[in-house]
Amino acid sequence: MTALPSVLKYVFSRLVGKRQQFSVPLLICTTLLLLFGILALYSAALGKLGSGNLFWITMITQIIGILIGGVCIYAATHYKQLDYRKIYSQGWTLYLFVAAILLQLLVFSPIGIERKGATRWLDLGPVTIQPSEFLKIALVLLFASLLVSFKKEIRNLKTLVLLLAATCGMVGAIMLLIRDKGTLMVLGITTIIMLFASSARIWHVLLLIAIAASGLGALVFGLDSESYARQRIETFLGMNNDTLGAGYQVDQAIMTVGSGGIFGKGYGQSIQKHGLLPETLNDSIFAIIAEELGFVGSVLLLGLFTSFILIGISIAQKASNQYGYFLALGLTSLIGTQAFINIMAMIKLFPLSGMPLPFISKGGSAIVGSLLCVALLLNISRFKKRVRVVK
Repeated sequence: MTALPSVLKYVFSRLVGKRQQFSVPLLICTTLLLLFGILALYSAALGKLGSGNLFWITMITQIIGILIGGVCIYAATHYKQLDYRKIYSQGWTLYLFVAAILLQLLVFSPIGIERKGATRWLDLGPVTIQPSEFLKIALVLLFASLLVSFKKEIRNLKTLVLLLAATCGMVGAIMLLIRDKGTLMVLGITTIIMLFASSARIWHVLLLIAIAASGLGALVFGLDSESYARQRIETFLGMNNDTLGAGYQVDQAIMTVGSGGIFGKGYGQSIQKHGLLPETLNDSIFAIIAEELGFVGSVLLLGLFTSFILIGISIAQKASNQYGYFLALGLTSLIGTQAFINIMAMIKLFPLSGMPLPFISKGGSAIVGSLLCVALLLNISRFKKRVRVVK
């Protein structure tokens, strides 16, 4: 088993060619996550065979999303004209951010789709997309450029607040309007990680975290007419014991995870996916993995995500400039934060957020968004710091 990573690295290096300098370990890790995801989604979708064409729609959509993401990865690693540094130097970060904002606002137009009380999707005829998946990436692209451009100025609290209000504040307001507090939480944590790595004063960041947390808490528990988020938090804190209501999914998820034991019931042998556990194709898919593959399979998946994060941090540290450093750190945080929030929610270590598991859960927009992050990370890894050799 210890020789497997070396073998995979050799195979990938032969496939991509010796001249390519991008991160082969990241490509291997992403490929393994995608394989894991396809197998897990296929098994979970078997529970939907009686629901019309849902099984085939799910699998075809996922495969198409992977193919689109694969094209983006190939382009980012093989075309010399595609250089992430041009996004910053030519001022594209702001244009991309504005475009993503306008795309997101289309959910309030006639092509917006409402599901379960939330309007987060666009109906584009044969396909639907979730614009927030691309808005997340656009925000990281812009925020990374601002941390570089205002390196000295952000040590001033007033400047820091203005920058956050113009970027994260705007996105946060939209996320609240569309009732997507999960995405808001992921973006908030990602922004905080990037700020701690910047030249901003730590006590300024901590102060803003306290203010934002207080404001969000007041909104959820005091001003928000939508009680769904509050019920999830109360369930997590043990304040709501409605096992047939708000606590049903969490209780079923814990039962599903626990029933897997050490080695699981076997691939495809899940019982809970047959109508007992809600959202088995989306945010509950980790519970199905744990039921079928047990503790061993769960640790393997956690190991892959941990490896992804460590490789992403390594790419950030070796980036050719500061923009690459912050961008790689932000993109890695997006994937890592979302993954561990999803997994922790399934074992009641975090409130249920409805966030999909990157590379694993159902969703064409989600898989394309995740692979766009990988494409950018691989592009950053192509341009490393130049090391001076002292003779």
